[in-house]
This record gives sequence, C-alpha cells and structure tokens, in this order.
Amino acid sequence: MGLGERIRELRISKNYTQDQLAEEIGMQRSNVAKYESNTNIPPVEVLTKLADKFKVSVDYLLGRVENSFDMFTDSSEESLAKDAKIKGYLEKSESLLRNGKEVDEQKLKEALNYLEYLFKKEDK
Repeated sequence: MGLGERIRELRISKNYTQDQLAEEIGMQRSNVAKYESNTNIPPVEVLTKLADKFKVSVDYLLGRVENSFDMFTDSSEESLAKDAKIKGYLEKSESLLRNGKEVDEQKLKEALNYLEYLFKKEDK
C-alpha cells in the first residue's frame, strides 16, 4: 500500500472528509486529494502533521513498516522479557485501563509496544 492509500485509509478510519482533514492540518482540500491520489508527495512538515494527527509513525505512512506500531517492536529475548514485565504492570492496573470495559487486544499490544519504546528511550 502506498502513501496516498495510507493517508486515505487513515482519513476514512477517523471519519474525516478531505475538507475536514485539510482544515485540521492547515491546508487546502485539493492538497489532500493530490496526496491521496499520489499526484503530489507531501513535504516533511505535512507528513509529520499527518503522523501526529493519526497517531502513527512517518515510517508507517511511507510504507516502511506494515503496522503503525512496528517501529516500537523488538522480538529479542530481552525485549520479550520486558514485554512480560510490562504486561504484568498493565494487568495490575486493569481497573485503570479497563474502567469496567473490555479492552481490545490490538490496543493492549500497541500500549505494550509504546511502553517498551519509552523504556528504551530512557535507557539511552
């Protein structure tokens, strides 16, 4: 899937029209249409705004990773051990996370990956 298709898919998943997305990131609707049709490539500052708006990585928008959270994924033994530890913390915090509602497994995985990213960032 190319950049334009990803932008379109994310826009639709958030129930935005091209006009609404354009307004949110401060541009004309025609620019969004050109990005979605791969007629124009957005400049870096627009890619950053789109990534921030949709809460995905620029790598995801560019098709360098398949999942929006892949940039945080590491399957090494050390990472898997940390994941288990983090998951334990999350399970202990179940009442805060769930607030009486069922939690989507994909969202839990994204939360785990993001926490792993934060821990790695702290280690540097």
